[in-house]
Amino acid sequence: MQDKAALRRCTDREQDMARSAVMCHATRGLVGLDLLCAGSGEDCIEVFAVEPSASAEASQRAPFLAGVHIARICRGRIEPLMGLLSALWGYVDRGYLIVDERAEALFLYGRDIFPKSVIRYSRAPCGVYAVLNRRWEPLGWATRQGHIYKHLLDAGWYLRSGL
Repeated sequence: MQDKAALRRCTDREQDMARSAVMCHATRGLVGLDLLCAGSGEDCIEVFAVEPSASAEASQRAPFLAGVHIARICRGRIEPLMGLLSALWGYVDRGYLIVDERAEALFLYGRDIFPKSVIRYSRAPCGVYAVLNRRWEPLGWATRQGHIYKHLLDAGWYLRSGL
């Protein structure tokens, strides 16, 4: 995380990975935001969406804190985080599940989603689904495994973890 390494400009590869994860869920992308990274290829790389002014400042000196934590790149794979859903709020147009109230409550406690609880969906081109409630509010991330949508991360985790 940020306490291990200062923020820096993302490499082209890191930017491509982050942008492809974004484009799986929002064709508009992260409009008006730049990307900064922290960490090295030896560890996981943390990706942050930042205002262009913070990105410009990073070229002159490494900031300690800026933007929204949107993803983590570990062993060549990108993991979307809750910050990405926050940054895309209102613009998710593919790769999503809209779930009923019961599934919403269960999902926010780390439970998987059964197909009967899905009200509407859009196929996920990258295999990871943004989980939303009826009001299109972000709940977390899931992947499809067989007939269920396997819980990856939910907004309730942040509350339960005390972060």
